[in-house]
Amino acid sequence: MSVLNDYTWLNETTLVAAMDPAVAAFSGAFGGWVAAHALLAAQKAANDPEALPLSLSIDFLRAIGPGDVVSTGELVHSTRSLRFVQVATAQTEGDCAHTSAIFARRRATDDIASATMPACAPPEDLQPIPRDVAPVTWIDSFDLRMATGAVGERSTGMRSLTWTRFKDERALDYAGLLAIADTPLPRISMHYAELSKISTITMSVHFHADEADLARVRQDFVLVEASNQSARNGYYDQLTRVWSRSRRLLVSSTQMVWFNVPPGAPLGRQHT
Repeated sequence: MSVLNDYTWLNETTLVAAMDPAVAAFSGAFGGWVAAHALLAAQKAANDPEALPLSLSIDFLRAIGPGDVVSTGELVHSTRSLRFVQVATAQTEGDCAHTSAIFARRRATDDIASATMPACAPPEDLQPIPRDVAPVTWIDSFDLRMATGAVGERSTGMRSLTWTRFKDERALDYAGLLAIADTPLPRISMHYAELSKISTITMSVHFHADEADLARVRQDFVLVEASNQSARNGYYDQLTRVWSRSRRLLVSSTQMVWFNVPPGAPLGRQHT
């Protein structure tokens, strides 16, 4: 997603990026693009190169339309090992998103793996998903290859496994990893026959990767595992994990998403 690189700094903690049509989603801009720029502003405000992203939570207040998008970070608290930053993302109409980010100086400990990477076919054995799978343009920035799950196909837990990388061979960094965490296609499309409009309300991302993990991935595929626990009353949750090919958990994430499907809508075909 080369458009992640298209921004300028207004001052030490404020960046501006133009809402590019290439990152359009169902409503406004792709949330991963918005969150990635908020993270960049937060990193500047944290002002500590040894403190790496640990966690980020973003609330999407309104859709982002054409024009400049400005993200301003503010360091609100710090300790010897942690930096707490708030970011306001705005257009001329007002704030579009509020972000809380935490940065941490990591130290050596035991590496305990409680979750395991699911098995699936390698990306080289899979075809990229068709461009018209959803009426959004941000998909064009990614090479997405679904190992399990399909739009319009019911699956247990609305689960999917998708090998994902940037089409422009952008080396993986924390901003890119954050954007990838928001790439799973709508969970609700793994249940109903027709694709529903959706809008992410809030997203939280926890970074497990260190800089060595990112350096090992570089431009390679990562496996994005996504599932759902409940969809009711117009909102559903999404659980996401991002794995490297070396079976390292890079990111875990949760979302709450608005959807609008009337009761009794046709179900997708049954997964076999």
